[in-house]
Amino acid sequence: MTFIGELFKLRLLHPRVVHGCFHMLLEKGNDVESLECLSKLITSTGKAVEELNNGSGPYSEISYNT
Repeated sequence: MTFIGELFKLRLLHPRVVHGCFHMLLEKGNDVESLECLSKLITSTGKAVEELNNGSGPYSEISYNT
């Protein structure tokens, strides 16, 4: 998950991919391994995702719908 997060921060992954990972891990959230992976992904992508959602960072021109 850290690798996926780093690829996202380098803009090598579209936000939809990371959003899909969040969604998948939240659906499987009843086991410890999924929650640990989700925690690592949030830790590695948190600031970039927050900027994307606020429209204030380098990802602001990217849309989830494209």
